[in-house]
Amino acid sequence: MEPEPRNITWKGSMPHYDEVQTPLDLFRMFITEDILSNIVDQTNLNAMRKKNLALKLSLEELRRFLGVQMLMSILKLPAIRMYWENGIRYSPVADTMSRDRFISLRSFFHICDDTLMIPKGEVGHDKLFKIRRLYDAFSENLKKIDPEEIQSIDEQMIPFKGTIGFRQYLKDKPHSWGVKVFTRAGISGIVYDIEIYTGKGAVEISELGQGTDVVLRLVENLPRFMNFKLFFDNFYTGIDLIHKLRVEYGIESCGTIRSNRMRGAVLDTDANMKKKGRGSVDFRFERHSEVSVVKWYDNKPVHLASSYCAVTPIDKCQRWDGTTRKYVEVDRPRIVRDYNKSMGGVDLADMFLELYRTDIRSKKWYMRIVYYFFDMAVNNAWLIHHRQCKQINVQHMSLLYFKMDIARGLVLTGVSQSPRVGRPSLSVTKRNTTTSRDGMPLESVRFDQTSHFQDTTEKGRCRYEKCVRGGTSRIMCSKCKVRLCLNSDRNCFTNFHLK
Repeated sequence: MEPEPRNITWKGSMPHYDEVQTPLDLFRMFITEDILSNIVDQTNLNAMRKKNLALKLSLEELRRFLGVQMLMSILKLPAIRMYWENGIRYSPVADTMSRDRFISLRSFFHICDDTLMIPKGEVGHDKLFKIRRLYDAFSENLKKIDPEEIQSIDEQMIPFKGTIGFRQYLKDKPHSWGVKVFTRAGISGIVYDIEIYTGKGAVEISELGQGTDVVLRLVENLPRFMNFKLFFDNFYTGIDLIHKLRVEYGIESCGTIRSNRMRGAVLDTDANMKKKGRGSVDFRFERHSEVSVVKWYDNKPVHLASSYCAVTPIDKCQRWDGTTRKYVEVDRPRIVRDYNKSMGGVDLADMFLELYRTDIRSKKWYMRIVYYFFDMAVNNAWLIHHRQCKQINVQHMSLLYFKMDIARGLVLTGVSQSPRVGRPSLSVTKRNTTTSRDGMPLESVRFDQTSHFQDTTEKGRCRYEKCVRGGTSRIMCSKCKVRLCLNSDRNCFTNFHLK
């Protein structure tokens, strides 16, 4: 007998947006000025301690450094030095920062004061000390995002093959070797919480098991009794976990489950189900925990458990039949449909990360995690941008151009003048990195109230959207590179730079 229907309607709501924020503003939701200021202080301190070198890194220069790394993740070359070499020189990078300065900043990049680290083997030693301040701050910023109804928990891998005590191997991941991260993400791909795995013994395991403990820690900040729908695979799923989530957290959940965790539920044998054919199904409902366990036979038997759904309604799905060599329709219970539809949030986040991953090689394990944080900030910012555009009904930017806008905003926002460093190119025409695709300056540059000086140029059309006469002008903003009216009748120059 199936469970009696319950009201599982989501009680939450998505935020209302009145405008679409700029890419740089969305990025700053996750990588705040406090985070960057700490990196500046610790990097300068690290250079002085190691080499007795006054690095003189400023907040403005750190932003340019991060912008350069983002540009490198978009246009990838085999070696870092090639971005500055004549013949293949990439001017948006080479004109922003000299090669030696970039390598120097990358060498001394630091987040925490090493003198405060408790030595290995002593009580209180933290394996993640080198990134702890960034890790904690970034995690807290992730938790501030308004959560969506359908979410999933799965593992991600930060690729790294070097020597590290908590390196993991997961054969089914795109990057098999690296640092394992337990991740909670929405069906849209937005990441809401993460937990870096540092090996056995790092966290005390309760009697419910490691998988259950991870899930409970990752949902701790979710609003209670709002009927969120949570999905996970058989590493985490257990009858006790599903029951606890529903009773103590008000979260409905669903997941594949291992046959030895079903509390002795007797279901039809594999042989009998194979005789019945693909699409055959059997289930049991445990009244005490109010959890349904379903066994569905496809190419092989699959076990699933849920607190809110079971078999009905049954629909059809297409499966490949190797005998007839064509697609056939197979009966599919609701629990399988919901799981297949909703489980892919973390995988989607992984796919977005892989498109423009910062893949600068380093022997320092913690730098790979730092790159992961910054890439995740970009992807989350883009997905929130997508959410805002959909609500306001405007066209969203692609991830490529969104990340380019952030990179150029970091390079130029608050800069007193456009940086021009390094040797000039012998064969490559310099590109204007201050403007977007339509020739208008980035909003983060246009409204930063820094060094917008008047310059003279050839006569051309005024680019201010609200110019009354749509006249022509010889006055150009030296930073935005657009012509603007400035005369006794109208002051488009000033109005253009005000929100």
